[in-house]
Amino acid sequence: MPHQSRPSQSTPAARRVRRTLTAALLVAASTAMAACGSSASPTGTAATAEEFSADNPMKAVFLYDGTPQDGGWDQSWDTARQAVQNKFGSRVELEFKTKVPESTEAARVIDQAVQDGADLIVGISYGFGKYMTAAAKKHPTTRFYQYNWQSAADKNFSGVGLRTEDSYYLLGMAAAAVSEKGKLGVVGSFPIPALIREVNAFELGAKQINPKATVRAVFVNSWFDPQKDLQATKALTSSGVEAIGNLVGDQAIQRTAQDQGIPWVGDTTDTRDVAPKTYVGLSSWTWKSELERVIGSVLDNSWKPGYRYVGISDGAITMAPWGSYYKSHATAAEQAEITKAQTAMERGELKVFDGPVTDATGKVRVPAGSTPSVADLEAMDYPVQGVSGIKTSN
Repeated sequence: MPHQSRPSQSTPAARRVRRTLTAALLVAASTAMAACGSSASPTGTAATAEEFSADNPMKAVFLYDGTPQDGGWDQSWDTARQAVQNKFGSRVELEFKTKVPESTEAARVIDQAVQDGADLIVGISYGFGKYMTAAAKKHPTTRFYQYNWQSAADKNFSGVGLRTEDSYYLLGMAAAAVSEKGKLGVVGSFPIPALIREVNAFELGAKQINPKATVRAVFVNSWFDPQKDLQATKALTSSGVEAIGNLVGDQAIQRTAQDQGIPWVGDTTDTRDVAPKTYVGLSSWTWKSELERVIGSVLDNSWKPGYRYVGISDGAITMAPWGSYYKSHATAAEQAEITKAQTAMERGELKVFDGPVTDATGKVRVPAGSTPSVADLEAMDYPVQGVSGIKTSN
């Protein structure tokens, strides 16, 4: 059920009138300064400045493709939303819309949010991107913040990408350490570049522990389908994989792995207690610092368009404590190597896809001594050597 915000003395109509008046005053002031030869420069944002307070709170609307209790991606954002609401208090109203389709219906929801007085709209699913960028052009005085999309031409649009390869590299190392032969598997939602990048990082990390390690990927073609995830996990375990990686947004994989005595690693939110007996390690997406920065920039009128690619070194990803299964099955030397890699990553000294990187056909994708650009990473559509279950691109 969509979040019901507290009543406000600032109605949507009043908020729109204030924004219009503020914009008019700013334009008039700018014109006057120009006429006087002022050297003052604009802030560079298309949206107008506005004094926010308990009587006139800044309103942000979050678009969720699922629900905030999914135990995965949506919940990671909602946990941060609540923390930021607590931080800024009555100066902000952070609402959310649940189960927003990745279709033209998203455009309708966005337009309605703008009409209702939203100062900022946050899209957490990649599928909202094209509707968010279109809305940014349509509504220049509203700010838009979208996961995994860039739109350099829009001064009121900002994006963020998550360097998930950081954590999956470390989790791959850990999964290889607790396995005997390095035969690993992962269950993912869709074979999109973001998840292919995670699978590849998982394999590259595993190879640091066991050069013969392999990863078999199975994609269920759904963002949330516990039954399909259960079936995929059973298919992997029956094929002989020794550890499972969870790239989806529910908890069926962890439970199924534990039921079969298979160690597991996961991401997004802390689900250690779901299947603790065979828990190895996991990472959590911690959007709090990013949302504090973005919402704070709207409050103090320091908003800037652009794109950030954040990971462990930025505090956007945190590693949970390693499990007892990991501590009892990984050797002291392996644990020390993983700790060293994690420390280097936290310092920004370890980049997962620094060359050489070779795909499953033997083609060099990243030459030795090279670092791929963010654009290259976010377009990754090929499996690295040792990965099966993903079609190699040309």
